[in-house]
Amino acid sequence: MKVALIMGSISDEEIVKKSAAVLKDFSVDYECRVISAHRSLGLAIDYVESMEEKKIDLIIAFAGKAAHLAGVLAGLSIKPVIGVPVQSSCLDGMDALLSTVQMPKGRSGCHRCHQWGGECSHSCDRDAGALQSRI
Repeated sequence: MKVALIMGSISDEEIVKKSAAVLKDFSVDYECRVISAHRSLGLAIDYVESMEEKKIDLIIAFAGKAAHLAGVLAGLSIKPVIGVPVQSSCLDGMDALLSTVQMPKGRSGCHRCHQWGGECSHSCDRDAGALQSRI
């Protein structure tokens, strides 16, 4: 397995380093990139198109503030994407958290039931609704 650790900004580097250390401890191959969903969309498209050749199986996207990176990558790829909200703004990371947990279902699928592109057989939609009602 090979994992792509993609950060939206170099300022996310410290949390990515911690994640890379965990992957290294488990002997999981990985590579790190800085790709902004806002400032370098072309680079994001090129990177996703190169993933098959690089044998990347999973994307972990780290982003703060609007945190659109995970959603953009999920929209470009059929590989699973894990979004990691990064605390980086005056809203103490709440903006990144809300952007990340409200990504729509779609090609990236449900990480709980692995039904790619289909309806989730678990309570994911209900869980998201419960979270949203608390906000």
